[in-house]
Amino acid sequence: MKQKLNIHSISNWHDINWLYCQNQVIHYQNEIIVAFNENNIGKVKQLQHNLCNSFAARAIAVRTVTTHQGKKTAGIDKQVWLTAFQKWKNVLDIKNIENYKAKAVRRVWIYKDGKPVKPNKMNGTPLGIPTMRDRAIQTLYNLALAPIAECTGDTHSFGFRRYRSCKDAIAMLHIRLSNRHRP
Repeated sequence: MKQKLNIHSISNWHDINWLYCQNQVIHYQNEIIVAFNENNIGKVKQLQHNLCNSFAARAIAVRTVTTHQGKKTAGIDKQVWLTAFQKWKNVLDIKNIENYKAKAVRRVWIYKDGKPVKPNKMNGTPLGIPTMRDRAIQTLYNLALAPIAECTGDTHSFGFRRYRSCKDAIAMLHIRLSNRHRP
């Protein structure tokens, strides 16, 4: 990209140009797709590394984690990032993650039909809640890995895929079944 983001001119969470950050992440992801399609694995790895270390991707990852539905659910460290200062601090702290080890997840049991648990019998479903930092790093890595997953994924798979919905599956089935040479 021609324009560079001057990190030193940004002093807090509210100064971040979100449109620029989103465009920079999309640019990196498109470059990853091009390099992957050219079978240039070395360039793919370098671009993924650059994306994960970029300020824009870190900011987008923290923003994603702090705007999702579980933003007020703390992990095992009992921390949530609700204030602009906490979000800004964690964008800066996520910079060096090469030797990062994830913390243990907080285990919560979800009970079926609201029934209380009996002493020696588990009738619930376990749910693991990671820390906010772990969620942000997972989101950051997802930004780097999602383009390749979309390139290598099945073209007729619609479940749990980004930018695909039930309407797309119905439209594809309609086209396939209305064809003269249907299977």
